[in-house]
Amino acid sequence: MGLKYKTSDVEKMVESFSSISKNKNNPKEVYNEMLKLIDYPVNVLEEFLHCMTIFEKKDQNYLKENYYGVIGYITLRLNFVK
Repeated sequence: MGLKYKTSDVEKMVESFSSISKNKNNPKEVYNEMLKLIDYPVNVLEEFLHCMTIFEKKDQNYLKENYYGVIGYITLRLNFVK
């Protein structure tokens, strides 16, 4: 049995939420990005956002140097969501 959520899912969420944040004043762009997230259950998106708050205090260098570890950690967390 494989993982339900993969690193590509986490990267997709990162890109979508980043785009939403950058384009928050452009409703059409926000809408288009939200459509990319529609297949994920609310509790999975909530866990993703919770993970983002864990890493928000880390500086950009930490995140760049540990990118795959961070993505892996979030991927595991999403797969444990009930």
